[in-house]
Amino acid sequence: MSEDTVGTVPNGESKEQVEPSVKGKGVSREDGALKEKSPSTKRKRLPNDKIGRLRDRIDEDPHDLGAWYELIGEYGSKGKHEELRDTFEQMLRPFPYVPKVWVDYINAELAFNDFQAVELLFSRCLLKVLSVDICSLYLGYIRRINPSNDAQARTTISQAYEFVIDTVGVDIDSGPIWADYIDFLRSAPANSTWEQQQKLDSIRRVYQRAIATPLLNVEKLWRDYDTFENSINRATARKFLAEKSPLYMNARTAMRELSHMLQGLRVYDHTFRRSFTPQESEAYRRWYHWAQWEMKDPLDLRAGKPLQTRVTYAFEQAMLYIPLSPRIWLDAFSYFIEINEEQRGLQALRRGMRYCPSSFLLRVRFAEHEEANKRMGEVRSTYESLIQALGQEIQKIPVPAENDPNRAKVPHELLRKRESLIHQHSMAWACHMNAARRIEGIKAARAVFTKARKAANQSYEVYIASAMMEHYCSKDSGIASKIFELGLKYFGNTPEYVLTYLDYLIFMNDDTNARALFEKAIAKLAPKDARLIYKRWLDYESKYGDLNAALQLSQRMSVVYPDETPRDIFLSRFGIADDDTINFVPSTPLHPGEAPQALGEVPVINVKRSTKSPEVAKEKPLLPEGTADESDNESTTSVSSSSSSEIAELEDTRLLPASQENASFYATKPPSIPTSKEPSFPPVILDLLAQLPPPHLFQGARFDSRKLIQLIANSTIPTMTPADIASKIKRARHI
Repeated sequence: MSEDTVGTVPNGESKEQVEPSVKGKGVSREDGALKEKSPSTKRKRLPNDKIGRLRDRIDEDPHDLGAWYELIGEYGSKGKHEELRDTFEQMLRPFPYVPKVWVDYINAELAFNDFQAVELLFSRCLLKVLSVDICSLYLGYIRRINPSNDAQARTTISQAYEFVIDTVGVDIDSGPIWADYIDFLRSAPANSTWEQQQKLDSIRRVYQRAIATPLLNVEKLWRDYDTFENSINRATARKFLAEKSPLYMNARTAMRELSHMLQGLRVYDHTFRRSFTPQESEAYRRWYHWAQWEMKDPLDLRAGKPLQTRVTYAFEQAMLYIPLSPRIWLDAFSYFIEINEEQRGLQALRRGMRYCPSSFLLRVRFAEHEEANKRMGEVRSTYESLIQALGQEIQKIPVPAENDPNRAKVPHELLRKRESLIHQHSMAWACHMNAARRIEGIKAARAVFTKARKAANQSYEVYIASAMMEHYCSKDSGIASKIFELGLKYFGNTPEYVLTYLDYLIFMNDDTNARALFEKAIAKLAPKDARLIYKRWLDYESKYGDLNAALQLSQRMSVVYPDETPRDIFLSRFGIADDDTINFVPSTPLHPGEAPQALGEVPVINVKRSTKSPEVAKEKPLLPEGTADESDNESTTSVSSSSSSEIAELEDTRLLPASQENASFYATKPPSIPTSKEPSFPPVILDLLAQLPPPHLFQGARFDSRKLIQLIANSTIPTMTPADIASKIKRARHI
């Protein structure tokens, strides 16, 4: 795998391969490669051997940042320059992208006045680790070695400032750098009118860039800019301030939102190991949100290089502080591909694979991208590395066998994690097999499947993938059936595998073997695991088999699953889950002021349907049960339902009349609507219900109102911030 391109100072380039360390005992990185330490007994240290004890702590946990700094403090206090340098170099192996480590390393070299080593360190980290702290230290070093009273030195310093602003000038914390640059330009001597005008133009240019950037000190910079322009010419000041005021207002609004978003975010609490806590999830969510927020263009940059710079910087910061999240690497890769920066995207993806070696997401995405671009060199090795890494992760979670009583003591979360890893392991083999077929042919794919069969911790997905590959690619259903039968020996007790095999036999119209597979499977599987298999075979028998066989199977299912009524089983044959109508639960008793009747005697009273105009209908009260309307000869019917809280069920799933002709027909068949002497609904609602057609005319699917209300209550309705609304309005104006 190729090396990452790292940062350089403006005058040169250098490369360095850096590898993040893997947490855990006995693991270290040397020269960018993983090496397992041989297990040995821990050495006994003397009480005063503080350095030795610190080394032991580091060996146990390479990400123990506190132990590293204690060790550095020991060497620093004794003035051991070489030991200090070696310790920092070792420290960079587990922490290659931590700004604090680079800053402390450079400061240590500056303390010994080793400027050559300092410049080498800057060349290694300036562009690789985008940090305001590192860039501020770089500017301090440049100004230290270049006296500002020399014209050439001032040019060098000015170039350094421009380089830093182009690198981290979009950071909300980079305000002091902008202010220092302006002060530096103000201090420039001007020996002629031309030089004075050039100086003012340079200051104005930097001011105008700064006030359009969301910086913590943007308000102070705006006030300083106002003072600067008015000190030159009040007439031109009004012109410049009026032109730049909208940009400043956008930057100030974005700064306030961004400062709230990033408050307390850039810490190393979730950088070196995953904790899977709510705090970590919230931190990850905020990092993802930052990049998405920048892509929404809150500054109205309208695409182009400035917007790409801001989005890229947000991704770079996220990759520094949450490198163990595969999502941030894939999102960054996708964005870089979108803006036609493929090499930068591949560098990000490779870095992500080093931090997350067992990530199915990153490895497969990288392999497919390489294959799609006809670069086959790393495809096979990428899949093999993924399979090896997943195998190692599975081995870290030992689980007793199925029949072992100690298996019940294993935490459920651990079992789920192991099952997920095994599934990914099997899918990695399947992806490897398909890639081999596309690149080298069907024989190479079969060779990969042979290796997969012999691999430990295998799941059924690879057998399904191989069988379907043979069916569709080599057009040989015989080989596919043999592979399914082979997998049945190992996964005959896995309902998902049996169901897939059953579907394949049905698809191949092999009803004999399908029926044999069904009988064999239900004999092995527990009833709760075989439910879907029963339903699938019942569906087949009902549609394409013998009716008597379908009825017999329905009877068997009613015995095996007593929780399902014969009615439910019957309706499932036709894809109808339930024929119950909408249930209505009134919030108030149907008869206010009356005591509840005996259980099962809650009356439901029909409402008369009026054929008159709405005005006349409003004047006419609804008739209670047992009364008759002189103008209508329709009779009402009393219906009883069982409920202790006066819950009435009615069929109110009706269709509106399609025409006036239908309206008169509907009016002759009134629906059953509950009412009382004192209706619990407003008259307008009751009048609307009276105008609806009867339920028997509706032939569509029925639904459960309670589930509908529950779905609405549990739905997450997205909200929009004022900034999002303003952004969408701005985009709409330019469409």
